[in-house]
This record gives sequence, C-alpha cells and structure tokens, in this order.
Amino acid sequence: MTPDPTSSSPCPSVLVDASCLTNHGGTGGIATYVGNLLAALAKLSSVRIEVLAETTAEVPEGLSRRTIRRRSVRARSQVIEHAMRLPLDLRRPRCRSQVFHNPGFHAPLGVAGVWVQTLHDVIPVVFDSPDVAALGRRWKRFGPRYR
Repeated sequence: MTPDPTSSSPCPSVLVDASCLTNHGGTGGIATYVGNLLAALAKLSSVRIEVLAETTAEVPEGLSRRTIRRRSVRARSQVIEHAMRLPLDLRRPRCRSQVFHNPGFHAPLGVAGVWVQTLHDVIPVVFDSPDVAALGRRWKRFGPRYR
C-alpha cells in the first residue's frame, strides 16, 4: 500500500498482539515469527504499527508500544489471562487502531472491528494422523472462532 502524497488522511494503523514475546512464549516459533514480522513492519512508512506488549518485550525502533500487564506465571494461566484481558485492552482509548492482528494460536473472543488472524499449524485440518491428533482436537475446539 503506497500512501497518496496529496491525501491529508493519516496512514492506516494496525495493532499487533506481541504478547508472545514475553513469558513462556518468548523463544518459541510464534515469538520468532512475531519478532521478524515486527522488524519488517518497522521498515514500512505506509502503515502505522502499534505493538500490544508487556514492558519487557523487545519492540523494534519506530513502532509504538501499547503496554499490557499480565501477572500469571504458568503457561496455561497466561493463555487464559490474556484471553480474558485482551478484549478490554482493545477497548482502551489508546488502542484504537483500524485493524487488529492476532498472530497467536488462540483466536480471541469479543474482538470488535476489523481483525486479522494468522493461522499456524493447519496440517491437522487436512491430514488425519495419530501424530497430529492433539492439534486436530485443538482445531475442532478453536476453529469456529476463526470464522
């Protein structure tokens, strides 16, 4: 998307959930993906990127941070806490981006507005195998949220 130099409207804004960059997910595959995504997006001038992250997350220079606070320390508790708090974080006046991007595994509930969901590990949707049965059950449980 190239901005129109004659337009007085600001760049479109995207809020990216980067909560995976802290706590238990800070070194996993999705955290690596999000870190690289943010580094690439930081180079764009045609889109304003805001990052929803805790203060300990590394956010590339040039991106705006919208600070969230999470208290849970156990992995499962972190997922539940984030799922419960995220809709409230998105309603805060300072988090009014035009598009919300969730790159995590769990599609959030209660998100109003335009929302982009990255889908990871979709092999179990088309490949029925005991090796991926647990992921297949996850898709059956969470899949309807993606609609």
